[in-house]
Amino acid sequence: MQLSRRHASALYPMLLFQFSLYLSTAVIAQDRSSPIAMKVTFSVHNTTLHDIFDTISAQTQLHFFYSHNDLDDQEKYTFRAINEHVLTVVNRLVNKKGFSCKIEGENVVIFRSPAAGAQTQEDPPAAAADPKTYRLRGQVLDSTGTPLPGATILIKGTNNRYSTKEDGQFFIPATTPHLVLKISYTGFDTEEYPVTDPEKDISVVLHQHTSPLDETVIIAYGTTSKRLNTGNVAKVASNDIEKYPTSNPLLALQGRVPGLTIYQASGAPGTPLDIRLRVQNSFLSNNSPLIVVDGIPLPTGNQNINLLTAHPNSNVGIFSILNGIDIASIEVLKDADATAIYGSRGGNGVIHITTKRGTAGKLKLTADYTMGVSQVSSKLSLLNTPQYLSLRHEAFRNDKLALSNTPGAPGYAPDILSWDTTRYTDWQKWQIGGNAPTSRANLFLSGGNATTQLMTSLGFYREGTVLPSDMAYLRGTASFSLNHRSADDKFRLGVYANYGKDRNDMFNNSLSILLPPNAPKLYNDDNQFNWIEGNEPFKNPAAELLKTYVHETENQIVNLNAEYAILQDLKVKFNLGYNSLMANENLRIPIKSQNPYLTDNITGTSSFGNNNFKSYLVEPQAEYNRRINNGELTILGGASFQYTSNYTFTITGTGYTSDALLSSIDGAPIISSKLTNRLEYKYGAVFGRITYKLRNRYIVNLSGRRDGSSKFSPEHRFSNFGSVGAAWIFSEEPFVKGVLPFLSFGKLRSSIGVTGNDQIADYKYLDTWSLSFGNPYQNTTTMTPDALYNPAYTWERTRKIEAALELGFFKDRLLTSFAYFQNRSDNQLLNYALPIQTGFTGILKNFDALVQSSGWEFAINGDIIKSKSFIFNAAFNISIPRNKLLRFNNLANSSYAGTYVIGESLNVLYKLQSKGVSSDSGVFRLADADGNGHYTSADYKVIGSLDPVYHGGVQLNVQYKRFSFSLAGEFRKQLVPNYLYGTYVNNFFPGTMVNQSDIVLNHWRQKGDNARYPKYSTKPTGTVYGSRKEIVNSEEAYSDGSFLKCRNVAVSYTLDMHKRKDKRPVQLTIFCNAQNLFTISRYKEGDPETANILFLPTLRTIAGGIRFSLQ
Repeated sequence: MQLSRRHASALYPMLLFQFSLYLSTAVIAQDRSSPIAMKVTFSVHNTTLHDIFDTISAQTQLHFFYSHNDLDDQEKYTFRAINEHVLTVVNRLVNKKGFSCKIEGENVVIFRSPAAGAQTQEDPPAAAADPKTYRLRGQVLDSTGTPLPGATILIKGTNNRYSTKEDGQFFIPATTPHLVLKISYTGFDTEEYPVTDPEKDISVVLHQHTSPLDETVIIAYGTTSKRLNTGNVAKVASNDIEKYPTSNPLLALQGRVPGLTIYQASGAPGTPLDIRLRVQNSFLSNNSPLIVVDGIPLPTGNQNINLLTAHPNSNVGIFSILNGIDIASIEVLKDADATAIYGSRGGNGVIHITTKRGTAGKLKLTADYTMGVSQVSSKLSLLNTPQYLSLRHEAFRNDKLALSNTPGAPGYAPDILSWDTTRYTDWQKWQIGGNAPTSRANLFLSGGNATTQLMTSLGFYREGTVLPSDMAYLRGTASFSLNHRSADDKFRLGVYANYGKDRNDMFNNSLSILLPPNAPKLYNDDNQFNWIEGNEPFKNPAAELLKTYVHETENQIVNLNAEYAILQDLKVKFNLGYNSLMANENLRIPIKSQNPYLTDNITGTSSFGNNNFKSYLVEPQAEYNRRINNGELTILGGASFQYTSNYTFTITGTGYTSDALLSSIDGAPIISSKLTNRLEYKYGAVFGRITYKLRNRYIVNLSGRRDGSSKFSPEHRFSNFGSVGAAWIFSEEPFVKGVLPFLSFGKLRSSIGVTGNDQIADYKYLDTWSLSFGNPYQNTTTMTPDALYNPAYTWERTRKIEAALELGFFKDRLLTSFAYFQNRSDNQLLNYALPIQTGFTGILKNFDALVQSSGWEFAINGDIIKSKSFIFNAAFNISIPRNKLLRFNNLANSSYAGTYVIGESLNVLYKLQSKGVSSDSGVFRLADADGNGHYTSADYKVIGSLDPVYHGGVQLNVQYKRFSFSLAGEFRKQLVPNYLYGTYVNNFFPGTMVNQSDIVLNHWRQKGDNARYPKYSTKPTGTVYGSRKEIVNSEEAYSDGSFLKCRNVAVSYTLDMHKRKDKRPVQLTIFCNAQNLFTISRYKEGDPETANILFLPTLRTIAGGIRFSLQ
C-alpha cells in the first residue's frame, strides 16, 4: 500500500514517538545496579595525590571524601598499581601520613588513623567492637520524601565527613552519644541535627535552597547560574508562563525582562509579535532576537509566515503553535558575553526556549482543564444617532450645502434623508463586543529512575472570536523527552520532540465600527443580506465576515544530543536538530459576500498559498574541564552547520460561479496569478569559549566565532565575532564580609564584544529573474529581471559594551541589579536609490552610518515576608533605553534626508509643528518657519520618537499555605499615533458619512472658540481637510500613549486528596487566571498598545480550571 506525501508526513511524529517510547522502555529495563569496580591498574610519575584520586575515580566510579586541611593532596607521588584493590592502593598512599580509609557505598572516606592504629574495611564497623563506640544510623530526605544520595555529613567539631548511600541512608561510627551532625547537599539549605539518642534512627529533611542566584540558567551551548554568570541573562520560569491563559507563550515575557519590549499589533489569536531587545540596531535588517528552541535556531525567526495577506488582523506568527505548558523556561540573552558565541545571529540578542524534561521518581500523571472567556480590553466612546446626525447637519451648514437625495450631488446625504433617523446600532458592540470562549486541556506523564527519565504530553487549545462569527483558533500539540545516562555517567543522551498543528480562521479586513449609527439593518425580512436602502448601496458588515482567511500550520521540532566522557576531564558532544514547518493558506471572497448593486456578474475569488520551511542542524562539540589550583578551567570548542530551505507557492483563481467550489483551485475558470519560489540558506561556523573560575570569586569568560553565510557573496561570506566577559564576586572577600555583614552577595561584571547581523533576504547579491505569469510573448512565457548583480555588500557589525553591579542582602532575600549597556552598529545595510533609467529602484548597499543603542536597566526582587506558611515576594524592573544615529555620511544629500536625523532615534518623529485649531477659521494651523507659504524640510522639527522613553514591570506573589496569588503588570512611557492619525489616514473625517468618537465634540463651532478639533466639514478636499497630508505628518497626529497594564492575575488553591502512606499522593489544584485585566492610561482613543482604531484591540481574558496530579 502506498501513502500520499501528506499522509506520510502525518506519520512522522507518530513514528518518532513510538521509536522514542521503545528506546526509553529499553533503557529503563536495563539493570540499575551496575557493579562498581574495586581493582585498579595505573602508573604515574611525579603526580599529585589529587590527580591520583581522579585516576582511581575514573576506573571505579568511586568518590573521595577527606579534609583538605588535614591531608595535603598536592603532594606529588611516583606510584604503580597492577590489578590491586582500591583499599590497598589508597592505604599505601595515605598510611605513612597517619591516615586510613574505608569504603561507604560509592565513596572512599579518608580519615586520620587513631593513635592505637585502626583497621579499615568496606563496611562501617559495628558498635559492639568497642563499648564506647556508637553506630549512628539514619536517612537524609528532601521535603517531598525523596532520598538524597551523596549528601555530605560532618560531625561538628571534627573533620570527619561521611556520605549517604543511593537510598539516602548513612552509618556513622561515633565515640560519644551526644554530638551534632551538619548535613549539606548541593542546592539545599544546610541543616544541623543534634544527636541525643544514638540508638534511635535519625531522619533529616533538607529543604531546597531558594536563592534565585543558584538556579540553573541556560546559556549558549551550556548552563550556569546567576551567581557565576559573567553575562546578562534574564530567566522566566514555567510557573510564570503557565499562568497566562493565552495561545502565545512569549506574552508571558511582557514586563518581566528588563530591556525587552513586545508589541502586539492586534488582539486576534495567532498574530505575530514585534519583539525588540534594547531598542534597535539596524535600519532595514530584521531587528528581532534570534529564537532558539532546545538548541535549534528557528528558521522562520519572528517573521510572519503568511503569504496571501499582510493585514494586522490576519497576520500569522509561529509562536502560538508552541504550547506554553510544555516550556520549562525562557532565557533572554542580551550582552556580548551571552550572545557573541552565536556570531552573526546574536546581534539583536537571543531568546532561548527550553521545553520540559522528565524527572526521576515514580510515574507522575498530571492533567488540567481550563475554560474561560475573552473580551476586547478597550473600546471607543462613539456618537449615538442624535449626536451623529447633529454632526452631519453642522458639517453641511459649515460647507453651505443644501441636503440632497441625489447620488453624486455635493449635498448628498442618504443617512439623513433616506435612512431611518431614529434607528441606532452600536456597531462597535455588534462587531467586537462579543465573548470569545477559550478552552485548554493538557495531559502529562513523567517518571524514571536515577539514570533514565521520560516525559510525554498532549495538549489542546481552542479560542473563539469576539466577532459575530464562528471563527476559531484550534491547536493540538504533543511533546516527548527522553534523558538517559550510563551507570558510570560517561555517556548521556537526550531526545526531545515537539509537534504542533493549528488552524486559524481569521477576519481579513479592517473593523467596521465607524459605520453611521443609523446605517441600514443587516438583514431583510426574508433573512437575506440587506444591500441597499434608499438610493445608497450598503457595504454590509455581516457579509464582509464571509470573506475569510484560513491558515493551517504544522510544526515539528526534533533534537538529539549526546555526550561521552572520553577522559575524566574531556567529553565530546553531538547535537542534531530538525525543524519542519508547513503552512497552508486559503483566502476566499465568496459570491455571497459581494453587493449585487455595485457589481454586475459577480464571481468568487479564491487564493491558495503554501509556505514550507525545513531546517537541519549539526553541531559537534568538545568540552575540557579541569581544576587548576583553586580554580576551574572550562574550554569549549565546536562547529555549527545549518541548512534551511524555504519553498513558497501562491495561486489565485477567479471567476468562481459557486461558493461551494472556493476550497479548490480546480473549480476556478481563470488562473489570474501563480508564483513559485525556492530559497536555500546555508550557514557554517566554528566557535570556542574559555572560562576560568578562581575560587568561584574571580571569573573570566572568552568566546569567539567565525561565521560563513550564503546570504553574502563569496568575497564577503565570512566574518569573525567574539567577546570577553569578567566578573568579581567581591562579597566573598574577607574584608567585605567583615565590614558589610548584611551583604550576602555582591558582584561586579562587565563585557565587551562584537556580534553581527545577516538577517537579510537571500540572493540579494545575485542578478535574479522571475517568470512573468500571464504575460506571454508569442505564446512563450517571459522572464523579468528582479535585481541587479551586487556582490559588494557585507556584514553589519555590532559592538557591545556592558557594565553591571549585582547585590544581594540579608541572605539573598533582597536582590538588585544595575546595568548600563551600549551597542554601536556600523556598516549599515540600506537600499541605495538608483536612477530610473536603470530599470530598478535601488540595490542593497553598506552605508557609512553608525547607530547607537544604550541605556540603563534596574531590577529588584525581594522576599518581603518569608515564613514556613506565608511568603510575600515583590519584584520591580525599569529600563531607560536610548537609540541614536551617531553618523550618516552625506545624509543631507541622500534619499533618507527627510527620514533620519543625526543625533536622534531611527524611529524619530520628524514632524511639522502645530499651532492648534485657529479660533478665527476653525482649521488646523501648522508652523511655517521660513514664512514662504508652503512646507519644506526647514519646517520639520523633532517631536519625539516611537521608542519607549522608559518601560518596565512589577510582580507581586503571595503564598499562604496552599493558597497562592500573583499579579504581574507592565508599564510603558511612549508616544503613539492617536485618533486623529487613524481617521485622517483612512479619510474618516468628522462631518463625512462616518461615525466618530465623542472626543470630536470638543470642536470649533464659531469664531473665538478655543477647541481641540477643527470644524466639521463634508468636503474631504475642502479648506478644512485639504491639508490632511500635512496634518498626519504633524505633531497633531501623535499623543501620549503611556499605560500601566495588569498583564496577569493568578489565584490557586491546592488540595491533598490522600495522606495515608498506603495511598498514592493525589493533588487537586483549583485556579483562576486573568490576562490584560485592566489598563490605566490617559490615552482615551482606543487601546494604547495597538494604537489603531481599525485593528482588533488586545483581549481581556479570564479563565478558570482544575489540575489533577497523581504519583
